[in-house]
Amino acid sequence: MKKLISVLVLLVVGLFTFGQVPIFKDTTLKNTIRLNVSNPFIFGKKALIVGYERQLSGNKSFSFNIGSMSFPKLKAIEANSADSVILLQNKFDRGFHVSGDFRFYLLKENKFSKPHGLYIGPYVSFNHMNKQNTWSYRTTAFTGDISTNLDLNLLTLGGQMGYQFLFGKHWAVDMVMFGPGLGFYNFNARINTTLAKEQQSFLFRTLSDFVGQYIPAYAKLNNEGEIETSGNSRSVGWGYRYVIHLGYRF
Repeated sequence: MKKLISVLVLLVVGLFTFGQVPIFKDTTLKNTIRLNVSNPFIFGKKALIVGYERQLSGNKSFSFNIGSMSFPKLKAIEANSADSVILLQNKFDRGFHVSGDFRFYLLKENKFSKPHGLYIGPYVSFNHMNKQNTWSYRTTAFTGDISTNLDLNLLTLGGQMGYQFLFGKHWAVDMVMFGPGLGFYNFNARINTTLAKEQQSFLFRTLSDFVGQYIPAYAKLNNEGEIETSGNSRSVGWGYRYVIHLGYRF
């Protein structure tokens, strides 16, 4: 998350500086295909999301994004000094992203014709991620291999504010800089083992904390008692959207 924020700040400063230089902008093109270049900073190279924006009449447009994404690899689980937990295998990571938004370009606030400039509008996004791992787990009461299955669904409804820069005839950089929303989180962790419940709770909590590293809003919402006893949690709270797109217009 810190890396993404740094990239956003540098891009905003650089683009606004570069934007002072007169350059040709063709605003007659109505279609933009684009690539999400910010998600790989958070979720790794498997996050490949492409999108499409269509300009409508007046100052309006809509966009649609779809692609694959997954959790980063789990590297280790640290237990106390009496326990040993070693990652044997990342079986697979899979997931997908779908989102859409409707945009209103603020003509009175923009120096250039749309779709160059500041915009606001509603958005909806859905993310599903699933991860399976095998571990070698050694404690005073248990020795053996265990399998874990981590599953997360996140639906977010909200509003966004962003800015799109046009370069030359065909290129665009689109940044959603502020995107608060209401997030519906459904977390589920399953363990294939004969471990006692009190030993499973350590793994449930660790997997939940792993999700919180990459989705800070989830970390503030999850119910510790519910997760540690069942490995499940359903929460409703704030969600956020910060995105950088590189686009080609035609």
